[in-house]
Amino acid sequence: MYSAIYLSQYASDKVRSYAKPIIEILAGIPTVVYGFFAVITVAPFFRDMGTFLSFTNMSSESAIVAGTVMGGYYDHTFCCIPNR
Repeated sequence: MYSAIYLSQYASDKVRSYAKPIIEILAGIPTVVYGFFAVITVAPFFRDMGTFLSFTNMSSESAIVAGTVMGGYYDHTFCCIPNR
């Protein structure tokens, strides 16, 4: 959500012209691919960190997928808000 706020309110046109297509491409990748990537690479790190911090139910796969997909949706929403 922070990336959407930044792109819609603070980013220059040059930064937005580069970042927006990248975010849209990442949002277009099926969530199964992100889930597989997270299970193989990222989840073991977060699971070990969760065990270290005494959190037994760490769902790192869901956080990765939600962060990339929802960022694209929020950006469209924030751009529709009129400036006063």
